[in-house]
Amino acid sequence: NGNGNRNGNSNGNNNSGNSNGDLQPWEVGYAANGGFLAPAFAGDSVATWSPPLSDDGRENAIWLDEVQVHEMEPALHKDVIGGWWFPEDASVDARRLTCALRAACVERGVQFLHGN
Repeated sequence: NGNGNRNGNSNGNNNSGNSNGDLQPWEVGYAANGGFLAPAFAGDSVATWSPPLSDDGRENAIWLDEVQVHEMEPALHKDVIGGWWFPEDASVDARRLTCALRAACVERGVQFLHGN
């Protein structure tokens, strides 16, 4: 399928935290390493759905057939009939992002109220 990077929907970490695992508050686990694959099964919503165009009118997903999907992610179930691959998709670690947002808010004087 010519995608170059065959990592599928893996969650790597492109942040530069030091070797002992300490992370800076702004390191949110951003990963842009091969996109996201949404596998489809016969009759499910992924198989019958078509992703919207990007803001500039470009297609931002590519339909892969059964063979291409299994080349990208060999461990997927045999009943997968294809899937949408979003090559430009990236992700963050939601826990890290939440902590970074909280730290930024507290630094700017926001007070969080808990309870009833």
